[in-house]
Amino acid sequence: MKTETCKGVKKSGEPCQSTALGADGYCGPHSPSISETVKAEWVKSGGETSAHKAKMALALAATEALTVSPLTIAALTPDLSSALAIREYLAELVAQVRAGKIPTSVGKTVRDLLETALRLQELELEWSLLAKVESPEMLALLLEAKASKGKLAHELADTHGA
Repeated sequence: MKTETCKGVKKSGEPCQSTALGADGYCGPHSPSISETVKAEWVKSGGETSAHKAKMALALAATEALTVSPLTIAALTPDLSSALAIREYLAELVAQVRAGKIPTSVGKTVRDLLETALRLQELELEWSLLAKVESPEMLALLLEAKASKGKLAHELADTHGA
């Protein structure tokens, strides 16, 4: 297996001879995806030991895992027009996370936002249905039932959580 040499250039102007650790083709100290703060910590901690190289490789891998391409971001823009569209998008999101194309942290955040969108759709539907009720007595009964349902849900959660 051939190892790739870093694409970086030393301060002396010579090509870097270190092994490229990341997908960007650079060693840890030359990688533009590693912050200067992290690089400074490496300098403080010492030279090019095996442990040091392993730390650099892990840092590069973590940085690459957190990087989301503009194409992926465009794919993350869901259609929020219906519950069905959101459900289909959620299924696609799960597939993207499982395939490793989207970091789990991004998938969880998008899922949370989709749950909020679904809840807003539910509330809009409830209010539009309540607006169609003409009888004040029926409206009072529906609102009371809705309030009781919420209380019951909290009581059940409290009971099962204890």
